[in-house]
Amino acid sequence: MASGEGDGVTYEWQIKDSLGAKVGRIFSSKKRIKAVLMGVGADGRTTLLQRLLTHTMTEPERTKSLTTETFTWKKHDVICDDLAGKESVRSLWSHHVIGTHVFVWTVDGSKKDLLEESRKALHGLIKENSIVQQPLLVLVTKSDLDGVMTAEEVAKELKLKNLGLKNVHCQNVSSRTGQGVKEALDWMVEAVKGNGYVCASEKGL
Repeated sequence: MASGEGDGVTYEWQIKDSLGAKVGRIFSSKKRIKAVLMGVGADGRTTLLQRLLTHTMTEPERTKSLTTETFTWKKHDVICDDLAGKESVRSLWSHHVIGTHVFVWTVDGSKKDLLEESRKALHGLIKENSIVQQPLLVLVTKSDLDGVMTAEEVAKELKLKNLGLKNVHCQNVSSRTGQGVKEALDWMVEAVKGNGYVCASEKGL
């Protein structure tokens, strides 16, 4: 899969350099994007995130509650919170809204029976947190499989038009083949830039 303009993963605790280098990073042109990755069930979002980090197809451990990873895309450091989707921990999602630039919602494209649950969870998240201005990127995962739902079908079933958001995009992706991943990330960066890097607050700004 193409890796955009950045190939590496940088963790702040790994950086050991001079004061001058640190000051240089402060005044560098690279911006940061805070993204939250969510969905219901085992929809492949963690596998997708691992592909962004390693550029290969891996089978990571299932997210227990929260995993935070950082990757670089088009001169942006993307800090991504991967939140578990079990019903028992969904009440914790709201704690990760503040400071977020873009919300990424994943849907298993091979499991139509989970669409209703996914729709209710998504609409609940948006309504309860008064999210209006931040972009929403919906990723239909496992799109390399036969008979998988299209982005158009998922958008209709999730009733994305009823959310009242300013900018929503639905994209078919595959962690196995890399299908649609570059296009999705390009859209995400441009959407955040177009939104003036405005992040969510307690009042849903």
